Amino acid sequence: MCSEERGAIYSETLVLWQELQESGFQATTGSCNAAIAAWRKAGEIQHALDVLPYMKLHKILPTLLTYERLIATCGDAGLWQVAFELLREIQGSDSTVTAECYAQAMRACTTSNQYQMCFSLRDELKRLDLKLSPSIYLQLFYACAEGGFVAHALSLLAEMMSSDSDDAVGAIHYTLAIRSCESTKALKEAQYLYQQAASLGFKPQLAACNSMLKQLVINQRWQEVITFFQSMPEQGVRPDSRSYAFLLCAFQELGNSSGAQRALQEMKMARICPDVASFNSVVAALGKGGTWFAVPAILNQMKDWGMCAECSLFIGSDLKFSTDTRIARLLLRSFEHTVVPNSFAKLTSVWA
Repeated sequence: MCSEERGAIYSETLVLWQELQESGFQATTGSCNAAIAAWRKAGEIQHALDVLPYMKLHKILPTLLTYERLIATCGDAGLWQVAFELLREIQGSDSTVTAECYAQAMRACTTSNQYQMCFSLRDELKRLDLKLSPSIYLQLFYACAEGGFVAHALSLLAEMMSSDSDDAVGAIHYTLAIRSCESTKALKEAQYLYQQAASLGFKPQLAACNSMLKQLVINQRWQEVITFFQSMPEQGVRPDSRSYAFLLCAFQELGNSSGAQRALQEMKMARICPDVASFNSVVAALGKGGTWFAVPAILNQMKDWGMCAECSLFIGSDLKFSTDTRIARLLLRSFEHTVVPNSFAKLTSVWA
């Protein structure tokens, strides 16, 4: 069934629900569950949640499916506190809470940046002797990545690898574990995880490569950034604009103007659109390399991409242009129609 057909069914369900409300007929548990699913599909979160009070008012017994759909709705909106209340309500009823309910509650936590709460739910699952499902592991790894919980990520990997279940470790788990190292500058752990994933035969994901590049940049390992970037095609990974942004940052810091220009040309050939920050890195690399004469060509490329140069880049104390007036005039002509008048005046004052 295509998405349009599903959308039509959900729309029809909502119409029928509203007609049922207006007719005065008693709704059933099945019709309430269908309404929750339809409201959720329509993005009407509060309407979906309001079905439960309606059921209680009309003494319609909620089922486990009712709660699962409500908690999934909370997951969409990041309503982790409501999800927790629903979990407690299940535990106080005759229904048996499932791992899927916990998985959706964890999704509510990650959606609302309450990453530590995911591990509280994990501990509760273990106390209830419920098996951690693949979706639960994924939510936990995502919490590790976003919250910077390196130790938790390492522990989860070890737990999954020692398990006899079918919850096999995959490249996505290693990618998220590597990302967990970013905020804590745990470069050694990230490198260990990257190498371990390779030894297990996992092809690196682009997100993992970009995370490694980011961490090398954070740790100012400029030459290693270049080496790692150059190894990506050999590993079967095609760099994207973010990968090139990290590479250009390294060229900027090293003052490698030829490398920066070459990288920009590669992006053009690969039809990868650079952002303003990438162009700024190229210009900064040209400045540090003493090749200001190439800047106007870079600015023209920016115009071709429909971007405006940031005037502030050219008036920094460590990036002043050569005193060669010919270059100054070229640069000013490049900026003439791309900067606001007061910025233009400030720029011209550099050579006043």
